[in-house]
Amino acid sequence: MVNLSIRLSIISCAVLMLSACGNDDFSDLEIFIDETIEESKINKGIPELEAMGIVDFFYFELNDSRDPFVPVEKMEEAVEEEFLDSPKKNYNGLKPDFSRIKEDLESFPLDSLKMVGTVKTDQLWGLVRSEEGIQKVKLGNYMGKNHGKITQISAMEIKLEEIVKEDEESEGWVKKEAKLPLDMGVDDKK
Repeated sequence: MVNLSIRLSIISCAVLMLSACGNDDFSDLEIFIDETIEESKINKGIPELEAMGIVDFFYFELNDSRDPFVPVEKMEEAVEEEFLDSPKKNYNGLKPDFSRIKEDLESFPLDSLKMVGTVKTDQLWGLVRSEEGIQKVKLGNYMGKNHGKITQISAMEIKLEEIVKEDEESEGWVKKEAKLPLDMGVDDKK
């Protein structure tokens, strides 16, 4: 009995709602359409565009600067090709991998990075602080501007093997050991 009364209430509500939708007054819509048609019949026209003035040309001279229209990756490839084709080869076979995608911590100089700790999960991770925050690093990751590859992580330091130019005149590269000691938070400026 209760179920039947609920059904009748729902049906009566639905009938009331549908009857409210049955209004046939579209006068406001008809007025809008008539106004729009009248406005479109009046040709207002498009104003003439102003004539363009003479544009001054500027000749860009590259000199020794980096070409701003060449991506950095392409420049590194060009430098590598120039290095390999150079007549003054003092080339020992060692060179950085210029095709490798750079990691986040390679955009900072090594002396601006600080080792702040370690975390042991399935392996030992080093925690390194940069301007952007703290990041986890593991063996084989890179950091610093000199293609520094992490070779060892301990509780007290992170050891890296960097690849740097031999000297200004030479085209060769050499490996150099670097360390990032644990920052104990002690201020040395006393």
